Amino acid sequence: MNYQYTVTVANGGLSGGINGGGFLDVEMRYAAMLLDDDPGLPAENGSEWNPQTFTFADQQDNTVTVLDGGNILQTWVIYQQFCVPFNRSVPAGRYTGTVTFTAATI
Repeated sequence: MNYQYTVTVANGGLSGGINGGGFLDVEMRYAAMLLDDDPGLPAENGSEWNPQTFTFADQQDNTVTVLDGGNILQTWVIYQQFCVPFNRSVPAGRYTGTVTFTAATI
């Protein structure tokens, strides 16, 4: 049996700001590795960070498939880092959004 692990950012990022018209992108990168006797950070055990940074930015639901088709009898460790880049041109205020992590057996 196989399984799939995905990450979805609703509306492609964070919305808000003082007048509600602001939008911030969300960026993600990850490292996936098989768990053996001694788990470690991604640089150990032959695993590295995926060189691609995924940007959720087009104000639509965006889904990234992190792991697809793994063997259910194997144990995976997935490290993820999220970043919300902004600068002085971003309207002040509170920004909110939804990130959904889905793991499903196929």
